Amino acid sequence: MPVPVSPTPATQAGPGFPALDAELPDPLPSQTVALFAALDDSGRKAISALLAWLPDGGAGAFFTTLAGAPADEQAATIRLLSRLTDEQAVATGIVLQAFGDESWPAFFTFAAALPGDAPFDPSSHGVGCLAIATANAQERCLAAAEAFRPPELNPQGPGMTLAEAGTAPWQAQIFRTGADAANRLSPRGRARQRLRSPTEKLPDYTVLHLCGGVYLGEGLVLTAAHCIGDWARYNSEYFEQREVRLGTRDIESGGQIWAIKAVVRHGHYVSAATGNDIALLLLNGPPAGEAKETITSVRLPLRPARVGIAARLTGWGVTGVTQFGGADRDAEGNLQRSSRYLRVGTIKVQRQADCNGNDNFRSRNYRLVAGQICAGSPDGVDACKGDSGGPLVRLAATRSGLQPVRPFELVGLVSYGPGCGLARTPGVYTDVHHFADWVAGARAQFQPGRIIDWVPGRCRHDNAEIACTAAPETRSVMRR
Repeated sequence: MPVPVSPTPATQAGPGFPALDAELPDPLPSQTVALFAALDDSGRKAISALLAWLPDGGAGAFFTTLAGAPADEQAATIRLLSRLTDEQAVATGIVLQAFGDESWPAFFTFAAALPGDAPFDPSSHGVGCLAIATANAQERCLAAAEAFRPPELNPQGPGMTLAEAGTAPWQAQIFRTGADAANRLSPRGRARQRLRSPTEKLPDYTVLHLCGGVYLGEGLVLTAAHCIGDWARYNSEYFEQREVRLGTRDIESGGQIWAIKAVVRHGHYVSAATGNDIALLLLNGPPAGEAKETITSVRLPLRPARVGIAARLTGWGVTGVTQFGGADRDAEGNLQRSSRYLRVGTIKVQRQADCNGNDNFRSRNYRLVAGQICAGSPDGVDACKGDSGGPLVRLAATRSGLQPVRPFELVGLVSYGPGCGLARTPGVYTDVHHFADWVAGARAQFQPGRIIDWVPGRCRHDNAEIACTAAPETRSVMRR
């Protein structure tokens, strides 16, 4: 049924959604405001979910443009948006961002061409048009849908789904910047990428994304040692060419961007498979940009991660099922790309024997060592390239399902695995509890502009021994 239009109270100048009202520079026409006023609770919930996926300024621009559309298209668009499921709201928000204001009038026309009860799937253009019985109206609907063809949405694998607002406010991203970014996005860098994929172009956020991380508070980010790379004798270049992003699910734009002031990496790290895959970053403020979402720190675990506990996995890593985690293409031959939007999944801690005895681990001679956790999911949830260094956060059963315990507690960091999303194959995560004392001691070893490899009593910089700063008695400090 069409949304009824009723007189607008004189005191109501906007739609009544705080985030949207703040972005509208002028009062909307009374007819537009009345459409919002007529929404029921479920309709308001649906539009609130959509607003969460529009960037700063995007919601105001979209609904201001809508206010200038014909009355029937306004009513049809509000009606369509008010019946979106949460999943459809996410997809619609991504589509509206990707195409921008030039495509919005086509979307309004598309909405007006749909009957009120027609199905709508924003990830598959024109689906709703097939429910229209009249050939003439169906043709008009399909023409509008073609003009508003949604882009390919990020595939949701292996086993992951798009993260909603507030899912992981501790999540950090490490990405390329400076000369490294410029070289990879230059014509020559693009040409190298095209040699691997002649008909496909990777988006900038995929080219620049490196790793995940987790915010500990006080300007500290914990990540995997293998996310740092070998910068011996090139420390200055590292600090010029790497930055950290906090406070957003969208890694193409937005959030707070921090320079890195200093790095301490585990002094016994050789490779992810041999263990000690952990590093601590000190951020250098103030940040550029503004956080789109709340930034929350996590604490280090006070107890070991026992077998069977559930944990939340988040990241922007590549999304295809692969036999080898670093493969350019997935098992179906698709070019691997990072997810633009943060993804989330739930996995459980398993026995070390579940990794060591797995055929895919044995075929690669992988075997867990002290300080590593085996974790996975029967549903295929798994980390992959680009998720490295990202967090596993402890979950507990509540009335509303599995939720992070408070205070938020870090369990592990994404480290490595024999592939991505392989059936009955878990992955390996750095056991943060095992390294809690190392983290406490590493905080004393920061030297601005340097990458320090540290274990108690031994510091190295640029592959040479240097004097360490005396570390505190960490065991008692960590347990207070």
